[in-house]
Amino acid sequence: MGDIINIANLNKYTGRYSRHRRANSVEEKIGWYLSGNLREKFPVLSIRSRMEDNEEPSPLVWEPGRNTRMAAAVILDTLKAWQAFRPRSEASVHKRLMREISKVATGFQKQMGEVGIQSARDLAKAGVRNPEYADALFFMSRAVGRLSRAKGSDSPMLGSKILHLLYPELFPVWDNAWINKEALAKEDVTNDDLGAWLPERALRRLGNLEYRKAAITYARYLALMARDLRRTSPGNYRKIEAALIRHAEIPSSVVRWHFHDLRPLVFEVCLLGKHVG
Repeated sequence: MGDIINIANLNKYTGRYSRHRRANSVEEKIGWYLSGNLREKFPVLSIRSRMEDNEEPSPLVWEPGRNTRMAAAVILDTLKAWQAFRPRSEASVHKRLMREISKVATGFQKQMGEVGIQSARDLAKAGVRNPEYADALFFMSRAVGRLSRAKGSDSPMLGSKILHLLYPELFPVWDNAWINKEALAKEDVTNDDLGAWLPERALRRLGNLEYRKAAITYARYLALMARDLRRTSPGNYRKIEAALIRHAEIPSSVVRWHFHDLRPLVFEVCLLGKHVG
């Protein structure tokens, strides 16, 4: 069983066994409701579905063109509602990201396709002995850092939110207030603790980037997720995911039509349940 991903932490998040369920839940405290969390991704994922091959479904299908421009517009409107551009000028960040999103997505998908990793499940399954794991960790963290620099910040928050909306199967959201200060502050995410899950090979490459701080910070977060997913048995994970979908009160068929993998969201929720609950 994972130290983070387990049913007890999910229940803390949802308040399932609280006598005063809503008042005592992490979900209510921070305002990240699972139903809304899933539903807000449906518009972008519906656009993505236009490009998917029904015989070989994959989240790595964004291409330069109208569909990706439409998705970028939806994403940036969502981020505006989240006030994710502060303190920078909304217009300047928006303009830069409209150019960057398609470029980053196209290059990222090609690289991830080459290492054969399309989801958080694949990332954890590859494991630390597989060189493709280190490569994927580098590609994902670099993409987050590159998009985050549009805001001129050392935080990976902006890039993680954009890429989570494009690829919820791969990227967990980084949030400064809750994820970083409330949850990760209580986890040991040093190089020594993460060990082989934070490969030196990936760290060296990330250290050469202009936006290295945001990229390396996010790499630690990804390594923590991959390690805990690896420690979570398939049977336990299925139970946790099913409980999350039931709590969201959205038909399972609808969720599974939009998402190829819910592991990043399950990880986020359980991490918050563990430390905020």
